[in-house]
Amino acid sequence: MPDLLDQLQLLVGCEYLSDMRVIPYINEQAKRKLMSMRPEDFPSSQWKEAVSYLFDFSYENFKD
Repeated sequence: MPDLLDQLQLLVGCEYLSDMRVIPYINEQAKRKLMSMRPEDFPSSQWKEAVSYLFDFSYENFKD
């Protein structure tokens, strides 16, 4: 099974992963798809990576 970002790329149908970050309508579509996915289907590390990537948010500023 592809990782979370790869799965989102397939679901929104974009050619490049970077399209999900830089093209606004694809970014919004990917965010909606992400929010409809089940948390237990992917490891927490992949969720953090996807949220950081799509929302331009860094977890590095926060301590666990």
